[in-house]
Amino acid sequence: MSTRSMKRRIEKLASLAREIAAAQSKYSEDCICFPDASEEQPRFCYHVMEDIAWRLKCPLHGNRFKLFFRRLFLPDWHRDALDEQGKTLSPQYQKAWAASFPPGLWPAAKEESEDGRYLRLKDGTRLLALPKSDKGASASTTSTKGPRAPRTQWNYLKLLKAKS
Repeated sequence: MSTRSMKRRIEKLASLAREIAAAQSKYSEDCICFPDASEEQPRFCYHVMEDIAWRLKCPLHGNRFKLFFRRLFLPDWHRDALDEQGKTLSPQYQKAWAASFPPGLWPAAKEESEDGRYLRLKDGTRLLALPKSDKGASASTTSTKGPRAPRTQWNYLKLLKAKS
């Protein structure tokens, strides 16, 4: 076997080994990405939580999830349900969530003030979750029949259904 053909074979094997390693390392020990499955993409109660999670990058893959769109309105009862739902998802989801929101600091306590709603972490840090103007906007979207999403969100959902 000539030296050239041996080099080509080695290069092909090295390339194949890199591809296999990349595929296997998707959820390796160091990976803190959220799972790719659409039902396991992260759902955040507040925009500040989404910003925190987005700024934390996986050391292996960079961005840990895809940003689809931001919710315009999320009722309080749904925020509580999201907290509970996250506990039932896969171990990889749990690991990714804990990387963004360490159990030593989260879950945060909700505090109301004249400025809006704050999240108080277990170490005492306060994060502004809903400024007063946002609370007023979400309150104006409610009717006597209960909370309802703003019109732009419904139009967006119709667009998504039409694509699928």
